[in-house]
Amino acid sequence: MTSRRLRLFGVLVPYGAVLVGLYLLRHAWAAILLYHVGILSTLLLNRQNVHPGLLFRGWNRGALLATLPVALLGGPALLILWPWLRSGEGLLAAWMQSHHLTGTGWIVFIIYFSLIHPLLEELHWRTLTARAALRPCRLDAAFAGYHVLVLLPLLRGYWLAIGFLLLLGASLFWRWSARRFGGHAVPLVTHAVADASIILFTALLLSGMPGR
Repeated sequence: MTSRRLRLFGVLVPYGAVLVGLYLLRHAWAAILLYHVGILSTLLLNRQNVHPGLLFRGWNRGALLATLPVALLGGPALLILWPWLRSGEGLLAAWMQSHHLTGTGWIVFIIYFSLIHPLLEELHWRTLTARAALRPCRLDAAFAGYHVLVLLPLLRGYWLAIGFLLLLGASLFWRWSARRFGGHAVPLVTHAVADASIILFTALLLSGMPGR
C-alpha cells in the first residue's frame, strides 16, 4: 500500500468505526474497538514509520504546566454548559442506554477510554501527521471531524461548530508540541487528561439526571 493510500486509510478508520459502531450497531464498545483495531492495522502496515518510544519522550515541564489546566477544564465546562450544549432534554441518558453504556460496562469504558484510547490515538495521529506542516491542515480537520460525527446526535449545531474549532486547535497544538519537544509525551499526557476529564464529568452529569 502506498503512503498516500495508507494515510487515507488511517484517516478514514475512525469515520468507519463511528458509522458502523454507533450508527449501525448502536454500540459504543463496538465503535471504539473497531477504531482501535483499525489503528493497530494502520500502524502494522506503516510499521517502518511507527516509533512507540516517542510516546514517552519529549517531556517539557513548562508546556505541561501551561496546558494541563486547559485539558482539565473540558469536563467542568461540559458539566456547567450542558443545559445550553444539549440538543434535547434527557437525550444524553437515553443515548447512553441505547448504546450500551450502562452499569459495569460503563465503568470499564471510562477506564479504557481514559487510559488506552488516548495512547493508541496519539500514536495513530502523530504517525499520520509527522510530516504535516505546522499550520491547520486537512489531517487536523479529519481528527476534529470524526469527533463531530460522534457528537452529532447530542449537541446543538453551533456548539458542534465550536467543538470542531477547539479540536482543530488541539490537533495543531499536539502536532506542534510533538515536533518542538522531540516526542509525544506532552500530547499524550494532555490528551489523556482531557479525555479523562470529559468522561468523568459526563459520568457526574449522568448521576444527577432523573432515573439514573
